[in-house]
Amino acid sequence: MQAEHDFSQGRYPQVISDLAGIRPLSPRAWALLGISHLRLGQLHDAEPVLQRALALGDAEAAVEYGNLLRAQGRFADANRHFVAHEPEPGTELHARWRRWMGVTAFQAGHVEDGIDSVERAARAYLALGDEDGAARTSVSLARMLVRSGHTDRAARLYRSLLPTLPAEPNPLPRLTALAGWLDLLLAGGDEASRDEVMLEASALLRATPSEHARLPVMACLAQLHAREGHARQSAAVLQDMLTLTVGLQGYEARAWVHAHLAEHHARQGRLSEAHAQLRQVPQVDQPSAHVCFVQGLIAARQGLWSKARPAFEGALRQATDERRALLAARAQLHLASALYADAQPEALQVLEEAADRLLRLDLTAALHADLADCAEVLYAGLLDPYLAALAAPLRPGRGPLRAGALQADTLHLELITLGRPAVRLEGETLPVSSDTTALLVLLAQKPGLTRSDLERLLYPDKAPTAATAAVKAHLLEVRRSLGAGTLLRSGPYHEQQYRLAPHLAVTVDADVLEGALQSGRTPLVLATCQGPFLPDHPSDWAAEQREHLQAKVSAYVMAEAATTRRRQAHPEAEQLCSTYLSAHPDDLAVHAERVAAARSLRDPLKRQTAEVQARQAGLDV
Repeated sequence: MQAEHDFSQGRYPQVISDLAGIRPLSPRAWALLGISHLRLGQLHDAEPVLQRALALGDAEAAVEYGNLLRAQGRFADANRHFVAHEPEPGTELHARWRRWMGVTAFQAGHVEDGIDSVERAARAYLALGDEDGAARTSVSLARMLVRSGHTDRAARLYRSLLPTLPAEPNPLPRLTALAGWLDLLLAGGDEASRDEVMLEASALLRATPSEHARLPVMACLAQLHAREGHARQSAAVLQDMLTLTVGLQGYEARAWVHAHLAEHHARQGRLSEAHAQLRQVPQVDQPSAHVCFVQGLIAARQGLWSKARPAFEGALRQATDERRALLAARAQLHLASALYADAQPEALQVLEEAADRLLRLDLTAALHADLADCAEVLYAGLLDPYLAALAAPLRPGRGPLRAGALQADTLHLELITLGRPAVRLEGETLPVSSDTTALLVLLAQKPGLTRSDLERLLYPDKAPTAATAAVKAHLLEVRRSLGAGTLLRSGPYHEQQYRLAPHLAVTVDADVLEGALQSGRTPLVLATCQGPFLPDHPSDWAAEQREHLQAKVSAYVMAEAATTRRRQAHPEAEQLCSTYLSAHPDDLAVHAERVAAARSLRDPLKRQTAEVQARQAGLDV
């Protein structure tokens, strides 16, 4: 019949159309209809149809009904169903039954049993001479291997699989394999191959009728944007995925999207929105490792360390059991950060274990955002002479500029002034000039300035017409980059006062540095102070801020180093000065303090290095 032919070609919408007005249907027709709904991700539509085909005795419907239960997250029900409906051994259905039973076991946390079952299913397909079935099953196996940390084995499997999977007539198996390969490339950092695979996957998306098949590729795209610091683009893809999952009603996809949206909002400080997204995660017997991780992230943002610690420990334990290497590494790193923030003595020991895991598995490329989030504990590791070598490869560019708890409609704006100036909105760096960054800092620190105030502060040495033109250009750049409603004006036309709109929660790194100095948080001081204040800005205002901050930080580091040396902790004093000087190589006073500490060590190489670098900076030692 026509529906059977369309089904064999992967034209599932056409199968549904073929059978739409026909009644009564045979058991086989009911099975084709139900499986077509299932392959398209229409789980609610598939369930009653497959139940009817199952009741009528269709053997394929029996296997696919168990697959439906798995897709709904009902793993215990799926396992019981598979046990009760084993097909005749030596058939394609038996191999498929073993495949879906293995995937169910894997998703339920029985990693080794799941992998073993799917491997046996692939061998069964090969024994039947069904290379297409073996390839589709191997795609499932490869994705399981990636999630369980067997990335080398998964890479070999993908390389052997992709040449055997055609793009026509049914692109779904190849698209699924490409999504899995892309997921693996994202973790490994192979940018050239990643972009090539992304292009092909995006092209295949247009050829597939299945919205369900779009989700894995979109998930990779969302993760890619997040990893490259494009938080708003990542959130937009996640919102599109959420729209798709509402129609598809799949457990795994909905849980993934809601958990990642919760993580996005938690990172930006919108904690109530993060909680709301977690409440939308479908309830199962045990929350996933990623849900536990996000719960820890939210608690950490609130400073609730007694809640953050068990959440991160649970995520670490579960991800380790499931061999999800990347998530386990993230959980362990954030656990170390939470312990350090809570002044727990085991924090650096956990950091040592996390650093060893990250470097051994070569996962640092995939953890840029997490390393920045955990900068304070990483710098604490850098200040420990015995951990410094292990922590050095994980050293983030700068620490996070966290906002307080934000409302759902509030955006977090970060103004970077120490070192290379930058403006970040929702974690995404905007193409804004350093002079415009300076203008934003002034409006953040002194709201209500007029245009003439801005001209006087930013360009005291320019001709009036040139200063006016420059400030006008900067205000235009602010509106273009941050949105037309970013700047608010009040007062008479010729003396209008400018303010940043209240929907922006602004954090300036110079203010964070001042707070860290006052509270004595040395690792945060070093993580934040990555260079001089607006180093290239010639105004008196910037120069005064630059000199003020440099003097305070230098005096702070010298005092800390001197105090440490008085405790006879010379290695710690030398390490503190060395870490600071890596960002401030011209500070002669700290060079002198470092040389004094290094000369008290039994390490001639450290002493020689300190003296050579001090001479290069211009100090006579």
